[in-house]
Amino acid sequence: HALGNRIKAKKDVRREHWLDYADAQHDDKLITDVKAIFKQIKLLLPIPLFWALYEQQGSRWTFQGTRMNGEIGSYLIKPDQMHLFNSLMILVMIPLFSSCVYPILHKIKGFRKPLTKIISGGVMAALAFLVAAILEFKLE
Repeated sequence: HALGNRIKAKKDVRREHWLDYADAQHDDKLITDVKAIFKQIKLLLPIPLFWALYEQQGSRWTFQGTRMNGEIGSYLIKPDQMHLFNSLMILVMIPLFSSCVYPILHKIKGFRKPLTKIISGGVMAALAFLVAAILEFKLE
């Protein structure tokens, strides 16, 4: 309704937001709430993309690991063992970041807000997927 009213509105009648054109049928609280939802939905948009890529660890990344040398020193890591490594790294990194990394970053005025931590985690995940894609191109 708001979008239709905006298209039909005269050029001299301008409103701050396109949802404001729905004030004839809806109350101000509803319009304000919908505006707030649109602001928050920006945070949720990358989530399906992340999980679609993350789910590839079980198939594509394991296949990618079969074409790589899994030797680290005298140890041999098989491709299907990487899932265990991922879980162990999560168990190690969460306390490490909570007790060491975040307090240091907090002192230098970085990562004070939870949203900043979420965004930086998303950027690191995107970089990890990018590295995996580059590695895949190198293996082909």
